[in-house]
This record gives sequence, C-alpha cells and structure tokens, in this order.
Amino acid sequence: TEPGYKEFYQPSSVLPHWDRVKDDIQSEYKDDKDSYYREILALHGVSADGVYRGELVTTALKDFKYEEMKPQDNYIYSMGVDWNKTIGTEIVIVGYDKLQHIWKVGPCINIPKQELTQLHALERIVELTNLWKPEFMYMDEGYGSTQIELLHKTGMTSVPLDGWQYKLRQIVKGYNFSAKLDVRDPNTGEIVKKDAKPFMVENSVRRFEEENIQISLHDT
Repeated sequence: TEPGYKEFYQPSSVLPHWDRVKDDIQSEYKDDKDSYYREILALHGVSADGVYRGELVTTALKDFKYEEMKPQDNYIYSMGVDWNKTIGTEIVIVGYDKLQHIWKVGPCINIPKQELTQLHALERIVELTNLWKPEFMYMDEGYGSTQIELLHKTGMTSVPLDGWQYKLRQIVKGYNFSAKLDVRDPNTGEIVKKDAKPFMVENSVRRFEEENIQISLHDT
C-alpha cells in the first residue's frame, strides 16, 4: 500500500515438492483449519475465530432478511450447493448488483439429512432455479457427481417453456476442491495453476476485505 513496495503472496503450495508432501501436511492440520490457513496457505489476518476477520464481517452486515428477498432485474444470480453427508444439503443464492457492483448473499437453504435427502434437494434446486434464474451454478463434485448428472439430464429433457431449468445442462458445473484450476494471472496474462479450495477461500476473503459483499444482520 506504500509507494515503492509491492506485495507478493507465496503459500506453501509454491514449493516444487508440494505435490509430494501436501497429503501429509493436510493430514497433520486436519483438526486445526485455522493454523492451516495461516501457516500453510499464508492467509494472513486469519484469526483464531475463523477465516474472516471479525471487523470485516461486522462491516458486511446489513439489515435485510434472506426469506424476504426476491429476484431483482439489476442482479446477476449464482447458486452454490454442498452435498453434506452429516447435516444435509446446503444451498446458497448470491446476487451481484450490476449497478452498485456489490455481492449480496441471498437465501440460504438446508435440506436436512433424512430419507431421500438427495431427491428432495434436487427438487428444491429445480424450484430455486426457476425462481432466481441463476446464470451460474457450482456444486461440490466430490460427493455430488451423480446429482450433477441428474440435473444435466433434467436440463436436456426440458424446453424453454418449462422455465429456467432448461439451462441446467449449461450452467451446472462441478467444483472439485482437491483439483487445480487454470487461472489467468491479471498481471502477466499467463495461465497459472491454482489449488481449487484455497483459490475459492482467498476470493471470498477478498470480498470482505474490499467491503463489496453484504450478508444479513439476522444471520446467526
């Protein structure tokens, strides 16, 4: 931030032998995610309370309720899905305000773990798709590959008159947290490899640091 200085981000994954040691390191830190983010991913500013700094979370809190939100024309919406074996399926809608250039977290839905949980989740996803008309949908690929295929099939068998669900085949993407992503370096324009999970975490943290994300004041 000072003239004459430049910040470099260098997590442990830049080590040439990282692929050989990462499994052992991740196993060592599996019960201490906070230390892993600080010591291995070099995400400075991460407190013992979690990934996001408390004061930045407080700044992001705004007085609105998820359940009262409705789709707006000036927003681009996306949907994220996590297929969780323990607590059920988690679904979150996020909107990007094209006028104010901010992200706004929308409805957060949990499909409780029970019999036919995945079928209920798929039905709910289709309902939410037709309501919010998301342009992007990303889903945990590790535990959800079959569900992703079913949603693609739903998109193949639907026609535009049936609603937004006809786009499922194009917009539903699997996100593999253990994979590497091809990302364009904004400084050089070159394509570089990034670990998927840290890349996602870093970008979400940056939204709070740049104060361009809003979450509900009533979100406990």
